[in-house]
Amino acid sequence: MTARIRGDEKLRGQFLALHPVGRFRRVEEVAAAVFYLCSPKAGFTTGVALPLGGGASA
Repeated sequence: MTARIRGDEKLRGQFLALHPVGRFRRVEEVAAAVFYLCSPKAGFTTGVALPLGGGASA
């Protein structure tokens, strides 16, 4: 979804300037969230959305 933005330096700069974290999310960060949700540690986590937006929705 971000290939166009990542490939265009001007768009990339504009996007990252507006993003609270100032960078794109990393695959490892998404994988860590999925790993948590699939683990026993998430046993009491029910009916919740886990946004991985780097503060964009805060």
